[in-house]
Amino acid sequence: MRYSIGIITFLLFSCQVTKPDFVSQPKEIIPLSSFENSNLEVAVALFDMKYEKWYFYNEKQLKTRYSPASTFKIPNSIIGLQTREVKSIDEIWNWDSIVRQNEHWNKDHSMSLAFKNSTVWYYQRLAKIIGKNRMTHYLNKFNYGNQQIGDSLHQFWLNGNLLISPLEQLAFLYKLKSKKLDLREEVYDQLKKIMFVENFEGASLYAKTGWGFDGEQDIGWYVGYLEKNNNTFLFSTLILSDDFEKVENFGLKRIEITKKAFQLARIIP
Repeated sequence: MRYSIGIITFLLFSCQVTKPDFVSQPKEIIPLSSFENSNLEVAVALFDMKYEKWYFYNEKQLKTRYSPASTFKIPNSIIGLQTREVKSIDEIWNWDSIVRQNEHWNKDHSMSLAFKNSTVWYYQRLAKIIGKNRMTHYLNKFNYGNQQIGDSLHQFWLNGNLLISPLEQLAFLYKLKSKKLDLREEVYDQLKKIMFVENFEGASLYAKTGWGFDGEQDIGWYVGYLEKNNNTFLFSTLILSDDFEKVENFGLKRIEITKKAFQLARIIP
């Protein structure tokens, strides 16, 4: 899906958390230039939680903030569950009967289904129920990006008020996977269930996509983590295009690049 979003370039010099630390910890560049051309720019960061090692490509863009778009459904889900505004990931919320362009959205939804379908109306309703004060509290508590909501409670993660860099995405995921967000245990468990994507190459993938655009530039996200051999590998992938229609399968490209990065980092065969 595509959203009209703002974008502000803000170069950061660290992840703003003790771990993972992009500046001081071991790093290895992964060669992903073959994916890039005049219509596509790529940035990827992987972090090995067990051995505290980075694998990355395009450091400049990894430190630049963009709208999180639908990747914000991760913290939005967490806040909804932690505040008990959503009783469980299987609780059904009634569709408002407004017919939307994506036919998969035009029905009742649980959080589990809304996360899978990236259903905007569900998460906009949830954000309004949470309210600005509680939403701001949790964004500050999580140190999530620039922590800005603005005046549009149902659009701030889409319209450019809230911004986050790929490294900040990964820092947030580190806190989530390390259970350092001060959440009830069942919230961590339920979130993991809705983030599950697939098992492949002896690993389990947990992730969320995001797709937005600012003017002529489309912005694609793929963030999450891979579990394999009693280890966790965090990832944050960003792709940028001034003409996404010239990029073959722009939506799938985020996932393809992420899996290739895991191969180049020798995490999967």
